Amino acid sequence: MRYAFALLLLLSTARVFAQEGGSYRDSVRRPLPPSILSELHRSQKARTLVYTDTIRASDLEKLHFNDSLQQNYADSGFSMIDTAVSLPHKEWLDSELVEIPELVRFGNRVHFNYPPAIMSETDLHPVLFDSTLVERMNPVTRENLPFFDQSPIPMPLRPMRPSESFVEGGAGNVEVPRVSAWLSQSLSERSGLSLLGDYRSIAASPSAIHSFAAIDATLDAELGADPSEVPNYAQDLSVRASFHDRSIANTNRSTADHSLSNFIASAAFTGDLSEAFHYDFALGERVTNNNDASGATESMPSVGVGTRFDLGSFRVLLNGTYANASMNADTGGTGAFFGVQNASISDQSFQALFGHRGALEWYAGAEYLGGSAMDGTSYSSLLPVIRIRVPLNARWEIGGSFEPQVQLASLARLTEIDPFYSPELAVGLKQTGSFPGPVDGRSVSMDKINLAAYMNYMLSPDDEFRFEARYIDRDRDPVFDVLTLDSANTFIVVPHETRRFSLTAAGNFLLFARDVITGSAEFTSATVAGEDHAMPFEPDFKFLAEYHFNSIWDDIHPTLAFRSISRPSRSLTFLNANVETRIDRHFALTVTLENILAGPSDFWSGYPEYPQSFWASVRYLF
Repeated sequence: MRYAFALLLLLSTARVFAQEGGSYRDSVRRPLPPSILSELHRSQKARTLVYTDTIRASDLEKLHFNDSLQQNYADSGFSMIDTAVSLPHKEWLDSELVEIPELVRFGNRVHFNYPPAIMSETDLHPVLFDSTLVERMNPVTRENLPFFDQSPIPMPLRPMRPSESFVEGGAGNVEVPRVSAWLSQSLSERSGLSLLGDYRSIAASPSAIHSFAAIDATLDAELGADPSEVPNYAQDLSVRASFHDRSIANTNRSTADHSLSNFIASAAFTGDLSEAFHYDFALGERVTNNNDASGATESMPSVGVGTRFDLGSFRVLLNGTYANASMNADTGGTGAFFGVQNASISDQSFQALFGHRGALEWYAGAEYLGGSAMDGTSYSSLLPVIRIRVPLNARWEIGGSFEPQVQLASLARLTEIDPFYSPELAVGLKQTGSFPGPVDGRSVSMDKINLAAYMNYMLSPDDEFRFEARYIDRDRDPVFDVLTLDSANTFIVVPHETRRFSLTAAGNFLLFARDVITGSAEFTSATVAGEDHAMPFEPDFKFLAEYHFNSIWDDIHPTLAFRSISRPSRSLTFLNANVETRIDRHFALTVTLENILAGPSDFWSGYPEYPQSFWASVRYLF
């Protein structure tokens, strides 16, 4: 009984922290994966489930250490509140428990760890729901356990509110000012809207990025029949619009800026026609403006469709994608890119897999990968796809995959990797005759080999170790290099065939009951095929370790983080400290020290991004 009660306390505490204690990225509502929705809908009768995903900004995966545009998540926490659970009814409570998989990052990939319990039928016996439970339930309270011999302090749980928001403002020696705001509004019991905004102004001398602004709006709605009344017939709609803008130094020798902006709009629709049939459909549009002298603007629409249906313990997966990136640039001259309008590249893929779910999970099939370059050249390949996962026991599983991919090396992707890449600068070098390759470095990257093997080991429910080895052989992969002209560094990109071999190890551990330590290390060997030399701006080693002090105080949460990143002939090391303090119910204070060791931060030669800084901010929660 006490384990079930402890679980409810843990979930409740996570919910309170997500509402009141994190940054604006800590309270992002996201839908559950379809397999978990199906599992929940099967047994959801006459009860209300509220799911909230909490994503910490410190867990964002970044292609480089100060890329604010990337939003791939390395880890995810969750809270689930069930209004129809009475603590004395342990048998019914146990029958309703479902294990939520953790989001895991391996290298540059993010995916779910699906435990066998979700992918197979449960061994628990369903217990009929007692409709009189709600009337007889006692108020649920949260207790602070007696640390240092203090007496337990009952604390009633705060009821969910239809509207939550905060505003935050701060400043420091580098960032003046720093402001953000967030709003989450429930439109109905089955729909919600979230808005967030962020703006930072950064001093010009220590940083090559001088300002950052972001606005995001997300609408989530559950359509169709209520899954609590008609299981396995739910439809979910998610619509998102965002605008991100950065002001960046033109060159490392220039005091003038240009802006790099992205507008992203997307809509995703997922649903179930039955317990055995799931489908999804997504549309997207991304407009990238590199507002330098070339006025380069790229539009990239995309579409994705997929379906999954089960035949007993077997499963069939069908997925398809298409994307097109068309760029306009106002330039003059002759040769590639000069004066070209609507120079477009595209890619498409279709995948068909057949597999078996159970103690041994496997999928096998084939995929078509295709694309077209700016000059009209078409590329295509038909390759096998294999996935396998083997749970050796309750704590240890191994697996692997062979799954090549195709993707566009669009202007949006190139400036995500290197925000200082500018077609206008490349045009200038071309006109002087000092540019060795094509001005427009965009390409269609296509894998010939993408082979991976992984292992997960659960030391305990709170401690996990993960390992992955991966080899990729890729055609037309964008390779960055730097040219120096008149003491100014300009970045160029030329498509090459590349080969990568990487080893990744990561883990998270619970210490002293509440402290958390996380760490990851990645070793990569990236070379240009045929030339046998390392890619100059590809990290060959990345290490991150964070210690979260949660056991010392209830309302003060210090964090210490160490990060190291290196590439050929360059190594960078950062030590950061952060303290979040809850002053009262409405006010919170954050104090952060970044790059305490005052080391260099110009991963991209001559363009510092992560100066030594101190800033403090105050948040007011409505």
